[in-house]
Amino acid sequence: MYKRQVWHIAEDGQTHGPYSKARLGRMVTEGSLTRDSHVWTAGQDGWKRAEDVTELARLFTVMPPPPPGA
Repeated sequence: MYKRQVWHIAEDGQTHGPYSKARLGRMVTEGSLTRDSHVWTAGQDGWKRAEDVTELARLFTVMPPPPPGA
């Protein structure tokens, strides 16, 4: 049976989750998950920056750049 992959986030010395990839995508849109956020999922060798995880790095490619003057 296929088990859905879930993700955990480390922030301010605490872990949060589990979250689905779809939820992480919404968190990127909301600004609460950034490229520098540390994430972990089962089978992953330790915590990694979200942009360093191929599967999650794609979430950031749909984000527009900051507006001019931001």
